[in-house]
Amino acid sequence: MRVASNDADTGRFVPAVLPWIIGAGSFLFYVVTLNRWMSFSNLETVARVAGWLWQPEPGRPLTTLLFYPFRLLPETWIPMALNLFTAVCGALVLILLARAVALMPHDLIPEDPLLKVQPVSILSTPTAWMPPVLAAIACGLQLSFWEDATSASGEMINLLIAAYVIRTLFEYRIDRQNAWLFKSACLYAAGMTNCWVLIGLLPVFVGAVFRLKGLEQFF
Repeated sequence: MRVASNDADTGRFVPAVLPWIIGAGSFLFYVVTLNRWMSFSNLETVARVAGWLWQPEPGRPLTTLLFYPFRLLPETWIPMALNLFTAVCGALVLILLARAVALMPHDLIPEDPLLKVQPVSILSTPTAWMPPVLAAIACGLQLSFWEDATSASGEMINLLIAAYVIRTLFEYRIDRQNAWLFKSACLYAAGMTNCWVLIGLLPVFVGAVFRLKGLEQFF
């Protein structure tokens, strides 16, 4: 009974609490290593927000919308504020990544066709904390990810959208609430206006939804 209780506590702690601990630690790391001024990666973004470039940016409307309030700040504050906002986005990406990894299925036994409601399998062993932590470390310390998380290039917004869409698919697998699919579809559509890569990955997204819903419920 004690082992079962410990497994249940682990099953609740890892998906619910551990991602926020990972996010807090990663945000602290990005703040310590934050770019305090302008660099080659954020120079264009800072110039557009500060009004130094007058050309519109039709290829990234969502990024332009999110960065627009920073125009109200003094020009000397804009680089630091944008970089800090990007660090927050980077921490949120790792939170969503850890949550998605914690919700991944681990039981590979074939589904029983006689059961109308299939049991949901979530890793709840004492070592269940390892996959989310290792995934966050591998992603958060990757050089290009760290550069985008500490300097406002705008790419972190696209990663945040992709991470949230992936998280919603795993959340739907757990509770079967269609609201998760509505959120993922709306956010994916917004992301396609901001990142052309998501347009190419649209068949993958539709295929994932088809796999989750099944043939009859999908149509």
